[in-house]
Amino acid sequence: MENEMYRYQKVKQDLLQEIRRMAPDSRLKSRPQLVKQYDVTRTTIDKAISELIGEGYLYAKNGSGTFVSSGRMQEPENMFPSASWGVIIPDIRKDVYPGMVRGIEDVANRYNINVIIGNTDYEMDKQDEYISKFIRSGIGGLIIVPTIHESGRITMFSEARAAGVPIVFCNRGVSGFEAPLVLSNDFYGAYIATKHAIGSGYQKIAFLARYWYSTSRARLQGYLSAMTEHGLIPEEIYYSYNGQNKIDVEKAAEELLAKPGRPDAIMCFNDNIAEIVYRAAERMRLSVGCDLGLIGYDNTAVCEQLPVKLTSVSFKTYEIGENAANLLLDITNGRQISEKKMVVLQPELVVRQSCSGRCRRSGEEPARLEEFI
Repeated sequence: MENEMYRYQKVKQDLLQEIRRMAPDSRLKSRPQLVKQYDVTRTTIDKAISELIGEGYLYAKNGSGTFVSSGRMQEPENMFPSASWGVIIPDIRKDVYPGMVRGIEDVANRYNINVIIGNTDYEMDKQDEYISKFIRSGIGGLIIVPTIHESGRITMFSEARAAGVPIVFCNRGVSGFEAPLVLSNDFYGAYIATKHAIGSGYQKIAFLARYWYSTSRARLQGYLSAMTEHGLIPEEIYYSYNGQNKIDVEKAAEELLAKPGRPDAIMCFNDNIAEIVYRAAERMRLSVGCDLGLIGYDNTAVCEQLPVKLTSVSFKTYEIGENAANLLLDITNGRQISEKKMVVLQPELVVRQSCSGRCRRSGEEPARLEEFI
């Protein structure tokens, strides 16, 4: 059953669709007729109509009824019931999100749609608060990078749907709730990165992740697939760590590099972890790119900033945002988009010096780190 608090939003959206099919200055059905049509209270109809009058879609004549505004109906067909989208992401300061937001914004700007950003800081309560706030404000649609969780907590997503607010997910979906999804092929990204390391002469290749959820599992599977394809045994060198802060990950990296028969290359979940491994190798006097092959993921700015530039998988953040915005645009324009719709973008490997296997191919003595500085 729809939540009473948000039911008028659905009525408002449906009324607007009806209004758009009417000629300017046409008379809207009477309020008792609309109460019967939508099976809601008079208060709900009054609230929806009042907002539509305030937004310029309708106007009232005392004693004559409510009419379709001629001025507002001259807008292009692809204008929206509410000219704002909510974009909910974990943290705009993280390297992958500015590009994604820019992709969304560029599409929205072409259609005079405002973009309002909410940062969850990876907290589900904040995510729920933003969804609730956006619903109450009459937002036209939501693009969400869900918080990392496996609990299937879907109440507020369901509330948004009941209120007629369309949702498009980015990067990952939510267990138990179907909505269009735009994501990168994380399996393929880790697969091509691991294949590159193998082709560069590394064989004892480890995988290092900080969190354990759908994205890290997909990247792990890509890594395992490449290793198995080449007859290598990843079980003996696989390593994953669920640390919650930088110090924990630093400790994990140092332990990994100090192990007897340590890995000769590490496939990292992202560039942040790769930088931590890089600094650990630096302290242990290991030469990145020779003693240790190193690959990151996301192709962030740090890749060019390290003394030995970091090979990394390019996560197409702009394209993900752009595709998500175009999907939401289609939905809000009334096009039928399946809730199971999935757009998968193929990442690319950006090869730099950190996983070159230079000494392995040439047979020369391993270079020390300072030679790369």
